[in-house]
Amino acid sequence: MSLFQVQPERQFQHLLSDSVHLQYEKYQQYFGNPLIQENIRKVSEEQYQGEFIQALFVGVPGYIAQPVSGFNLIREMKNETDSKSADAAVLINNKVVCVVELKDHKIQDLKKVEIQAFGYKNNHRNCRYVVTSNFEHLRFYIENAVDYILSTDIYGFVFTLN
Repeated sequence: MSLFQVQPERQFQHLLSDSVHLQYEKYQQYFGNPLIQENIRKVSEEQYQGEFIQALFVGVPGYIAQPVSGFNLIREMKNETDSKSADAAVLINNKVVCVVELKDHKIQDLKKVEIQAFGYKNNHRNCRYVVTSNFEHLRFYIENAVDYILSTDIYGFVFTLN
């Protein structure tokens, strides 16, 4: 159930810096652990989304989750225009630059999550990135729903948003 396929890992390994290798090792220790993955399949979105956000965004690249001083990651981020909220958001200079929408593993077609996720993106004037996941696969979008990176197509995940 690893988010990344072995062949792309081998193919692009030479392009990665030491810091990305360290981040990927942290990622693999958690998300590459078969026992953890088996347990993830047994939980619902609500049961696991907090831990998933913590593991993927704080544990690997080192974002700082609210309420810690200087935070740049917030859960349940409300839209600027209404009371709807994304599961998480990454902030730069206190502005939302990325929204995260999660579903559990029962949703196999992440395309179904796009409308909801881009609804959040479109309600934050500085947002450029969207991340969707079903805890098995990630999709990372830049600007639009047409072009995205599927986690099974890349070696690593883009951790520095700007």
